[in-house]
Amino acid sequence: MKKLILALSLFLPVLAFAAIPGFENASEIKAPVSGVTVYSNTAYVERNAVLSLSKGETLLAVTDLPVGMVENTLSVKKSGEGAFLVKEFEYKEVVSKAVFEQKEKELRDSLEKIKSEITAAEDKIKANDSKIKALESINAKAADEVSKALVTKDVSVTNLDAVIKFASKGLEQAYKDKRFGETNLKELKEKASVIESELSSVRAGNLKRNKVLFIRIDSSAALTDAEINIKYAVYNAGWYPAYEANYTPASSAAEVAYNAVIYQQSGEEWKNVKLTVSTGNKQHNINIPEPAPWLLRERQVYKYKMMMKPEAAPAAMAMDTAEMEESREAYAEEAPAAYNAIMENELSMKVEMKGKFTIASNGEPKRVFLKNMKFDTAGMYYSAVPSQNDAAYLTAEIENKDELSLMPGEMAVYLDGDYSGKQQIGKVINTGDKLTVSFGIDENIKIKREITDKKSGDRGLFGNDSGIDYGFKITVENFNKKEADVEIKEPMPVSQHDKIKAEVYKASDECVKKDENGICTMKFKLGAGQKKTITYRVKITYPKDMNVEGL
Repeated sequence: MKKLILALSLFLPVLAFAAIPGFENASEIKAPVSGVTVYSNTAYVERNAVLSLSKGETLLAVTDLPVGMVENTLSVKKSGEGAFLVKEFEYKEVVSKAVFEQKEKELRDSLEKIKSEITAAEDKIKANDSKIKALESINAKAADEVSKALVTKDVSVTNLDAVIKFASKGLEQAYKDKRFGETNLKELKEKASVIESELSSVRAGNLKRNKVLFIRIDSSAALTDAEINIKYAVYNAGWYPAYEANYTPASSAAEVAYNAVIYQQSGEEWKNVKLTVSTGNKQHNINIPEPAPWLLRERQVYKYKMMMKPEAAPAAMAMDTAEMEESREAYAEEAPAAYNAIMENELSMKVEMKGKFTIASNGEPKRVFLKNMKFDTAGMYYSAVPSQNDAAYLTAEIENKDELSLMPGEMAVYLDGDYSGKQQIGKVINTGDKLTVSFGIDENIKIKREITDKKSGDRGLFGNDSGIDYGFKITVENFNKKEADVEIKEPMPVSQHDKIKAEVYKASDECVKKDENGICTMKFKLGAGQKKTITYRVKITYPKDMNVEGL
């Protein structure tokens, strides 16, 4: 990072450090923040200054350092040429009275403003209540007159009806104004309560505390360009990625805007600083569902012995508990890895931002643009998991050909510039890796999955074993005006016991691939207006005395 150099003189107003023994003669200098490197959960701050030094020993004080500074990360080093030495440095925590007074004034002013707004809101509510009362009276009188006119057949009923409509319309608006006014008043009172609480805290003596860094420098000669560099880490700061993906079908091109959302509550303002973002350390639901594996295994049944001798109960319960724990651990080992979020890589990437930035110490996120990335697509297709829902997700596979990796984070998705929804990038997408992006559900692709029949029994149909025979049918229809590439993911049974047999037969379509969890992927093209039916049968057999889970 290019250093910001600020020329300073030691003949500045001297801060009185008489209350800190040993530092009474310290001269205050200002070393403003020149650059910040933001990591996912912390930040490193850099301050720089150029000093005019006299020959011999000089004690300096850098004020207004944040209380949130991580002590063991602080470093003070000389920069450039010069016959001087940073002999030692240490820091002390102090209270800033000026900051306290300024904060109190700001809170008082804010509270007075809010109270004025509360008074105005209450006056509006009172005036509206009077309006409602008057309109209700007019409406009631007009309705009474209409009733009388209907009896006497008076022709003035038309005019009275107009009065009633006018009053009713006015009442409708007045009631809306009343609801709005009451909501606004409630919000104003809540704001006032927050300010009053903060003001009480300040007045109670919870003053802003800052750290003063004392630096002892020894110079062999008088210098006018002695450079020092101060670095430290702060918590309550970090960044996370935010993406915007847009796919343009006409050009078969996908673009991803890579943004960094930066936040900090370190206690210091980062004003006009050089900013570096590093990956080191760390609604609309359009996410394609994961098919659940079809697992078959023997069900474990535990029976507690409630009638037993008192002295035997603890031992029996302990044994049952141990058996249950063993079963729980076994099940955990059997659980598919797809349910675990795993970071595949640990990368270190730094992006030096062009220009200078200001990040306030209020915790509010600030989005900064990192890079616009272009991707080649392998064409659009429709992905569906009928066992989970009947939706067809318009999908693209994009390959990262950029040197910049995509970190896990939220992506806003657009199709031809129109917002589709959001999805999560759950792992690091390195150069050469592919990312599957869902652009939402296409209602013109209709999908239906059903069990056509189910046969079960013991001896005979399944030999000497018990068994079940299922018939499945998946129907896919394309109501679009162009051909569609379709991908179906369907769970097939997987036996986890050597006595449980599972067979898929009479399948109309072959699996393009089948993973270790039995998830079968089928791919095909479906012309405009065409319909396709996928059928298959599943036969499961098991010992007749076995209680099977997953049927």
